[in-house]
Amino acid sequence: MACWRSFDQSLTRIRQGRPDVTKELAWRELHVEIVNALAGMCEGAPIDKFRYPWGNQKIDLVVLIRNGWLPFENIRWQDIECNLEWLERRWPLPETAGTRPKKRRSARPKKRRGIRPEERRGTRGPAPEKTDLVANRIRGDIQAECFTMREWHIKREGRLFKGGRLFKNSRRVPQKELTKRYDCGKSTLLNALGIVWSEFSRNSDQ
Repeated sequence: MACWRSFDQSLTRIRQGRPDVTKELAWRELHVEIVNALAGMCEGAPIDKFRYPWGNQKIDLVVLIRNGWLPFENIRWQDIECNLEWLERRWPLPETAGTRPKKRRSARPKKRRGIRPEERRGTRGPAPEKTDLVANRIRGDIQAECFTMREWHIKREGRLFKGGRLFKNSRRVPQKELTKRYDCGKSTLLNALGIVWSEFSRNSDQ
């Protein structure tokens, strides 16, 4: 049975083991994940990530939005609860001396050639540090007037979602070009764009 965390508890879990991450930055990262889930742009194994109070029960937020029962603009973000299992996958705790497994000593370690190291298990999604780095580079390019950020509409399953994309003059810069420029994957790029767009749209409203 899934274990759930309140909004504030989720932000605390995201910041755990990351002393440089403020509560505001943790909310930006969580907001990007929520918007990506609603837009159907999530990666990894399917899992109920967010639930929301509806009547006398809690229902999957994605179901409420996609069925048209809850308009996106009416979401009370502080009422969202997050699946603890998903939080631990998305923001795994850094290894410490007490949690790092001890290596067994062997007399003659064998060398394995031509075999790629196994990918880390249980850590789906881009590393938060990489996402922050890409977001900083995007901010720098915008300040240097290499690109401009404009509102961009994404249509998923018949519903329209708003986001931000980079433009050069009147041309939208393709994702392939941006992933090469920032040396990152598509998921990391989308998350970084979401962080910068949330700042951009908030500043525009002020």
